[in-house]
Amino acid sequence: MTDDLKVQRLLADLVSCGQQAEYVARSGFAAYAADDQNGALLRNAGERILLKVATVVERLPADFKAKYSDIPWTIIVRMRNLADRLMDQFDDDLAWNTLANLVPKLVREVVPSADLAESERIQESLDELDDAAAFDAAMVEEGENLPWEQAKADLGWS
Repeated sequence: MTDDLKVQRLLADLVSCGQQAEYVARSGFAAYAADDQNGALLRNAGERILLKVATVVERLPADFKAKYSDIPWTIIVRMRNLADRLMDQFDDDLAWNTLANLVPKLVREVVPSADLAESERIQESLDELDDAAAFDAAMVEEGENLPWEQAKADLGWS
């Protein structure tokens, strides 16, 4: 995979995380911090989003991150380590602030044109590349061909 394609995929993931963070933030801090099932679900979703953001950031190439030297890349990755170690003791205020403010800001700075339509277009292009690669791999695969009717039945399409 080329670096440009890798960066495109990671930025698409980052945009998705930003959208998810904004979705959680729209619930409001009171709902997020509530001591009930809904609050627990929102906090779990928030922690997962922060873990995904940190993973994406960690995988971005160094030369890409160098273009945005004002972004605290190391702190973002450390947030994941902190969340992983502390689990139940994770600071809800810190997580909320990160979800509601820092993640969306990060996305806007790194992907200024980030919007749902662009994110979907990028993801569709990446999916098409994946499909083409899977097709190419299947074409060189050794073995007996599977009849189409059997494939549909195996997938539950018949």
